Amino acid sequence: MSKLLLICPANDEDARIAASWAQTAVESAESEVEWERLSGPCLTRPRFEEAMSAKGILLYYGHGDWSRLVGEEDLLDCDNVRLTAGMTVCAIACRSARELGLEATTRAGTQSYLGFSQDVVFVEPDPEGIFRRTFAAAAERLLAGQGIEAAALALRVGIDRILDYFTLEGRHDPNAAMGRACALWLRRYLVLHQG
Repeated sequence: MSKLLLICPANDEDARIAASWAQTAVESAESEVEWERLSGPCLTRPRFEEAMSAKGILLYYGHGDWSRLVGEEDLLDCDNVRLTAGMTVCAIACRSARELGLEATTRAGTQSYLGFSQDVVFVEPDPEGIFRRTFAAAAERLLAGQGIEAAALALRVGIDRILDYFTLEGRHDPNAAMGRACALWLRRYLVLHQG
């Protein structure tokens, strides 16, 4: 049985929103995997690195950049990405799939890296929780032991639902145009790298 590490720095308003997406998944998923959660603004790199041992899946909800996942400090970057060797990584974070995900799967021996190669964009307030449910779906699949392909598919389906919502029943929402733009953006920049 794979052990899953859920990381939610929650160190500012956007990161707290991302952590709430993970919380939605934790509350609704029937977990088939053993998991541990590290959360909060005091999450440090040494604490993160220590928690990475003997894990098979890293699930991250927070801030990212081209080559790193960050809390108050860099948690995962090209200097310690070797810690993900043999693991599956799912990062609901801006831009990290572009360089960090590629580095992880091509050089560090990571099995797969699911994330976004550009910013993760969403509408707030979130009408009917559609963004929350979409971003939670990846974690739900991984917690249920369904694998990274199921997590990627759940994200794609959720993104399509966002587009449908703002095109159909939510078309009169004041943020409808922005919601459609967010869905198209997310669809374009969702990336699954496999090693």
